[in-house]
Amino acid sequence: MNSIVESASLLLTSIAFLYSAWSGVLNEVRNYDLAGHYLDLKTKHIHLKEVFRGRLIPILFGSFLSTIIFIPKVIDIIKASIKLNIEVGIFQALKYYDIPSAVLFVVEFFLFLLMGHLFRIALELKKKIVFLNNAQDKYKRSKNIPSE
Repeated sequence: MNSIVESASLLLTSIAFLYSAWSGVLNEVRNYDLAGHYLDLKTKHIHLKEVFRGRLIPILFGSFLSTIIFIPKVIDIIKASIKLNIEVGIFQALKYYDIPSAVLFVVEFFLFLLMGHLFRIALELKKKIVFLNNAQDKYKRSKNIPSE
């Protein structure tokens, strides 16, 4: 159990480190103002795609996999906790809890929250990318430029 807790903690730390290192860029592209002509927004469009593909998708994928990997063990911990609470009562059950199980549950909880936050950011950025893709198509149609 200790190796599982160590692995989960290491994954959470790694993902949190990457998020903290890239949060400035992620917040920058989240706050882009998309008002204006497409030619004025072209560099933002390119930068937005690069950040989405090169930073957000890898960290979102990593947090998703890290969360999924430990779900079966956490479900077992929850089942055992419910069973113990039913058998001996809530207050008596507290003395039977082991630290590694509690830590794994907390780490998994934070991985899940981080994954949800990253997923929300991904949806925000994807909406902006779709908006700019549509603006690009509209611009190309107005200039009779063939689409890619």
